[in-house]
Amino acid sequence: MKKLIFSVLLCCVAIVASAQVQRPKLVVGIVIDQMRWDYLYYYYDKFGEGGMKRLINEGFSCDNQMVNYVPTVTGVGHASLYTGAGPATNGIASNDFRMGDKMVYCCDDPSVQGVGTTSKSAQMSPHYMLGTTIGDMLRQATDFKAKVFGVAIKDRAAILPAGHSANGAFWYDKSVAGFVTSSYYMDKLPDYVVKFNKQNTLKKGGCGECQTSCQSCRRCDRDIRHGRGNNEGREARTERNHRYALRQHIVDRRHLAPDRYMVLAGQGERGGVPHARPRHEEVL
Repeated sequence: MKKLIFSVLLCCVAIVASAQVQRPKLVVGIVIDQMRWDYLYYYYDKFGEGGMKRLINEGFSCDNQMVNYVPTVTGVGHASLYTGAGPATNGIASNDFRMGDKMVYCCDDPSVQGVGTTSKSAQMSPHYMLGTTIGDMLRQATDFKAKVFGVAIKDRAAILPAGHSANGAFWYDKSVAGFVTSSYYMDKLPDYVVKFNKQNTLKKGGCGECQTSCQSCRRCDRDIRHGRGNNEGREARTERNHRYALRQHIVDRRHLAPDRYMVLAGQGERGGVPHARPRHEEVL
């Protein structure tokens, strides 16, 4: 009898404790490519009061956390961060990897169709990912009442973090100069996405990051892929072009004079063109 009463009391305590948990109404996950943890402090005085400074001052900083994985490419990084598992477990071995006798892109899915575009670059889903993400767990914990969305310029950056049960994922498609999704998530674009695309129209064929034609763009520091649907046409860039691209991109975006850059002595020259990079204080 005493055991029964004790068990009932424990259940009551557990119910009361769970009832007192106040879950946040909104959870936002942000991944900043190439941003080391110490940049939070190195560039602290350059952050806005309501942005990064607020996160640092009012949030928690986990300074000794590491997800040990290789290769350090975006697809693997996003999958590892949001599943908590490495590529050997989460199924995303690289941005492109071999499945049987062919190479596949980490989000390619010919069984779905693009929504908002007819481009093959929108035939995407997280079906290659084996693990569950934070978004999946949030959906399950709320009996699928929570809404989970992924938004990014790159498809893999929107799709993989959002997980398998996400309500939607939206990424930029240069062929329509707007954000699109796939039939894995929905049959048509929501009105708010259509409205956003109309109000923020770029030139068709343009790049979502630097707003120029990706066919000739060497300025944006991103993975430029042409013919992604059949994994053909990856644009190869030399080290010299890569460094010059980043330099020129920042000049155009920030309207900085070229004399505010320094040449990396010791790195050498390739074909008479010096390797240049922005000073630290000009990067962000």
